[in-house]
Amino acid sequence: MMFTIFRRADLRAMIMEVGELWPRNLAPDDEKAVILKAWLRQIKIPLDLYLIFAMTNLSLFEVIPFLITSLNLVRGDKVYLFPFQTPSFLEVDSITSYLLTYVWEVAGSMPCQVFLHLPFDLIIIVMTSNVSALLRLLQVDLKNAIRLRDEQNKTRNNLNVSDDQSYEELKRIVAIHQRLLRIADQLKSIFGLVIFIHVVFASLKICFFGFLTMVYGGLADTISNMLTALNAVCTVFLVSLSGQLLCDTSSGVADAAYECYWYESDCKVKELILFIIIRAQRPCYLSALGFSQLTLKSFSKIVSSAWTYFSLLIQMYEET
Repeated sequence: MMFTIFRRADLRAMIMEVGELWPRNLAPDDEKAVILKAWLRQIKIPLDLYLIFAMTNLSLFEVIPFLITSLNLVRGDKVYLFPFQTPSFLEVDSITSYLLTYVWEVAGSMPCQVFLHLPFDLIIIVMTSNVSALLRLLQVDLKNAIRLRDEQNKTRNNLNVSDDQSYEELKRIVAIHQRLLRIADQLKSIFGLVIFIHVVFASLKICFFGFLTMVYGGLADTISNMLTALNAVCTVFLVSLSGQLLCDTSSGVADAAYECYWYESDCKVKELILFIIIRAQRPCYLSALGFSQLTLKSFSKIVSSAWTYFSLLIQMYEET
């Protein structure tokens, strides 16, 4: 997060450029409006579920130690539990000191999670998904860029001689395509370090907290460790899913260009179509500083590695 604060000007410029490219005043029955609505619904459902899970996870992590401590006090056991380990210089020997220390921990940790960590992951997912949506709409423009009929719904004559209208439309599409490719590169530049951290430490984090869930602590520790492991899985999955969508939509531009009526147009239009197809042969990716491309295939490798480490730790633990 601190790294991105230094890139906030670039992040702001990228968000503003996506806003400029976002379609406005679309008719409800317009093909692009229908596709955009379905696309946003497709993205909104997992994001809503992730947000609900993350907030529930955080709430349980903060509240469960307090509930168990309250139950212990009712039973007459003065066992004080906290969400985090308290500093050694703090002596908790009364209910008052316990409540003050507990509020201090919650007040210090909750804002970091709610206003820094969680929104930052959501920014990566939302921005990548929005760029993917714009690339999907660009495919619609490409398929409709070359029309075989004029305004009187009659087939045009001399299709291969001159097609200035299609040429101008394709020039506009090429300009938008170049801007979207530049935004995709900015995504890698701004969020590359964070994606690298996700890729490198995700397997270890899932394995470590999964192992602690099985072998360490009481009920409060078990629940918090399990929720932390599940949260790591969900975060990596959503970032990988958004990266997969970016890869699919950017490569789908080439298919959309090939499916238009380029063979019924003139040479200038064909050259632009060829240019688009050649450029779209290289899909856009969310990259971890150039070391790894984050897609669903990467997610499967992360989970597979985590399971391998977890199985090894469990086996070593049982043998000792």
